[in-house]
Amino acid sequence: MFKNLVGGQRVYFRQYAGLGRNGAEYREASGKVNPLLIFETHVVVSIGGRYGTPQVVNDENFIRAGRLPRNAKQPSELYRFI
Repeated sequence: MFKNLVGGQRVYFRQYAGLGRNGAEYREASGKVNPLLIFETHVVVSIGGRYGTPQVVNDENFIRAGRLPRNAKQPSELYRFI
């Protein structure tokens, strides 16, 4: 699922937003994919901030992937296994 993502691509996911009357609440958030941290089961995205706060996105909180950046290049297969 995540192996088709490339670095710099925007990913939308559910982020914990606190407790409400009916239990946990979530909101939609987005972040940019870190090209070195793409795995088959999850991906690490930068959700911004001064230091590029990381967030792990997996099957449970993934919503959708945005379009590819203009300068996106698919990494070679060898690069994925390093």
